[in-house]
Amino acid sequence: YYVRCIKPNDQKSPLLFDAERCRHQVEYLGLLENVRVRRAGFAYRQPYDRFLLRYKMTCEYTWPNHLMPTDQEATRALIDQHGFQDDVAYGHTKLFIRMPQT
Repeated sequence: YYVRCIKPNDQKSPLLFDAERCRHQVEYLGLLENVRVRRAGFAYRQPYDRFLLRYKMTCEYTWPNHLMPTDQEATRALIDQHGFQDDVAYGHTKLFIRMPQT
């Protein structure tokens, strides 16, 4: 787990709150996007290459090495073969999975 801290001001004053500074930090850390993804039910995410390294041996199209143009396409083939299409979403660089058990 990661703890992300938001610094409320530059003066280190306990009674001062700089809303613009906090808004910038929330944007920079990608917290809003993270909340959107989790609310949609996708609690687990992993880059395509790391996902393939771990699970490629479970699919005839990806073992020992896939011949597809991208890792995303190879990941899609693996997911399709196992029938988990409804439990995942595909991002530009990462695979999002609803439940880690999937």
